[in-house]
Amino acid sequence: MKIIQLLMILLCFSSLRADDIKTIHKLSLVEQELLPGDWFFIDIGNTLISKGKLAESGVDAMVKRLQEKGIIVIGVTANTFKKRDQYTEILKETGFIFDTHVGSLRLHSIYPKRFADVSGTRGFYRGCIYAHHAHGTPNNKGAAIETFYNVIKRRLPEQPKRIVFVDDVLGNVQSVKTRFPDIPKLLYFYVNVRAALDGAPINVTDPNDPNTIQVFLKVPEPVKRRSKPKTPEQLAEIEALKTAVAPKKEAVAL
Repeated sequence: MKIIQLLMILLCFSSLRADDIKTIHKLSLVEQELLPGDWFFIDIGNTLISKGKLAESGVDAMVKRLQEKGIIVIGVTANTFKKRDQYTEILKETGFIFDTHVGSLRLHSIYPKRFADVSGTRGFYRGCIYAHHAHGTPNNKGAAIETFYNVIKRRLPEQPKRIVFVDDVLGNVQSVKTRFPDIPKLLYFYVNVRAALDGAPINVTDPNDPNTIQVFLKVPEPVKRRSKPKTPEQLAEIEALKTAVAPKKEAVAL
């Protein structure tokens, strides 16, 4: 039954999205399309990693295979640049090491100042773009990826043949669609089947957007709120009320 639901939702998403954004449920479908010279920007949370584990078995090996083929693989996260050291450790523990070189060109860390980000939350570090945006404004991964590319493009021996981007939030994919007008793009909206069947929402638009649509394959259980323990005075008051409203027993004549 859940598989039928999933297929129906995927069909629904296909009608919602633009024709040049493909909806996928396996990352191996992207691997088949990539060619040497492509730059592959991939979301991390709920795409590569879900709840501290691989979102799909074998995705760590997939990233290594792509790198061996000459494809540049850059991670993209909505996390803040301020937590880059902790996040790098999490990536290492799950087997992900993203590209820090393009040929002989080393991709040095890019700090928030060069991202024109006064909040200090966006930047590039050890193969990963940190696209977090502070002060309550939506994360815009398209803008962060474009800024990263503009900082380094003058030093590149050649531009990417194609920009490839995968994310589990459709709004993030759409934000990349409007960028890089001179470079061909492959764009993918990823539905994490394992997480969806486990109860996680499928995000059709940006989660920071008030008009966001979230679809659930599994109805979320309501959050049970624990009532605060009552004080002795409150308990005594409750007992007094019970006594006051309790029906009085009439005497029965024998």
